Parts: sequence; structure tokens; C-alpha cells
Amino acid sequence: MKNRDFNDYAQLVSPLVFKESSSGVPADFLKVAKLMVHDDPTAYEDLAQGMKQLALGQEITSLSNVPGSFQKQFQWFRGHVYLAAFATHFETLPPAIWSICEEQLMGIVNQLREVDDFVQEPPPQDQTEVVLWQALCLGEAAVLQQRDADIEVADCVIHQIVSSPADEGALIKQAKDESIDAWTYRELVGLHALANAALLRKNAAWSVRVEEIALYHLYHTQPDHYTSEPWGLFGFLWSQKTRSFGEQQIHDCQAYGLADWSSVLLADSVRCLQAFG
Repeated sequence: MKNRDFNDYAQLVSPLVFKESSSGVPADFLKVAKLMVHDDPTAYEDLAQGMKQLALGQEITSLSNVPGSFQKQFQWFRGHVYLAAFATHFETLPPAIWSICEEQLMGIVNQLREVDDFVQEPPPQDQTEVVLWQALCLGEAAVLQQRDADIEVADCVIHQIVSSPADEGALIKQAKDESIDAWTYRELVGLHALANAALLRKNAAWSVRVEEIALYHLYHTQPDHYTSEPWGLFGFLWSQKTRSFGEQQIHDCQAYGLADWSSVLLADSVRCLQAFG
């Protein structure tokens, strides 16, 4: 896809990020999410506080609209949002806020040490998308710190997952007792993380897997199995082969409103699209 295509999509999606919605996303977190695409000094204190919570391993206190089985994915999706917002404004934050955020990075890395177990073998299928989010956050924190050893750990973990595709190119093997809706949700949540990781590390092999997973869902996922949230949007828009799926996600947000975490997901997707200039 040409750079102008990414810019066109970013311009199409950006207004939706700031559209009012009745979602249950905490207001402070939503402000930080919008920092990924728009500067707002009133969100700086929320960013610093969120980084402190991540470093201490504190859980999100307001996730009433997230099923219990997805709580851990959302913990590190939240972590990604804070780290991405910090990275976006890394060179422009006021010194006091920057120092607070930077001081939390090692604590955040320490919260993610459990991914070390998957440097030489892939995680169990029921943990794949969780480990992807954890490895992404480890990589993001390590890049900000320029810690090559931790960058290598994150890369190795993601490599293990990328090198172990499920049937027909999907990301995760569906468990026998898992509904198609729950499995599809996990797939798209994982695709969102992998697309972010491929962009962060500019890794061509990972971007190929993003396209393969996106193609799988283009051909196999029925409209009634879409989630009401645009998980994986950037991953679908990345390849011209699969952008019709992403365009459908955008259309759904435009036509039916923003459900739950949609504003945050759209902000993250715009950030990725803008990375192509």
C-alpha cells in the first residue's frame, strides 16, 4: 500500500477517535489513549500515574465491561497504550513528567519477566494472545530504555509465536470447547498486538504473518462473528489484500457508533497509520 493510502485511512479514522461515545472506558485512560494521536497537556498527569500503576503491577480498577477470561489481555493492552503514548511524546513532555514515566520503565519490564519462559518454545495456545501483548510491551519498554537484552527476549518470544501458526494460517488453534465468537475475539486481539510488534520492530517476517492471519479472517470470519470493536484494524489495512475487512470495521464504527473500547483501538490504529508518514 502506498503512503498516501495510509494517510487517507488515518484521516478517515481520526474524527472517530474524538467522537463522543457512551463506552465504559475510564475517562483518564481514554485521555491517555488520545495522546497517541493528539497532544493534550491535561492528560500528562494521567499518563504518569498510569505508568506508575504499571510498574507496581496494579490492575485496572474499572473493567466491568470486559469478560473475566480477557482481563489479562486488557491489562497489557492498557500497558501498550501508556507506553505508546509515552513514546509518541518522548521528546516533548515536560521534564518532570518525562522523568516520572522514564523511572517506571524498569518496573514495567520486571512485571513482564514471565515471558522469559517462551524464548525457546511457544506459549500454550490458550495463552498466545496474552503473551503477544506482554512481549509487545516488553519490547516497547526496552526500546525506550535501549536495553538490547530485553529487546532480544521480546523478539525471541514473538518469533516463537510467529513460527507456530495454527491451521490454515490462523494465529491460535481453536480449543474444542471454545465458541467461534470467543476464538475469533482472541484471534483479532492477538492480531492487533502482532501488527503493533511488526511495526515497532520493522520486522518483515512478522508483517507477513500479519497478512496471513488477516487473510484467514477475510476468507473465514463471517460478519456476525465480527466483534463490535475494531481489533486488528491496522493489521487489516496494512495489506491491500485485506483492507476490505478493515474498511468494514471502520464502516461499522461510523454507522453503529463506538462500542466499549473502540475509541482506544481507533486511536492506536491511527498512530500506526501515521507512522508511515
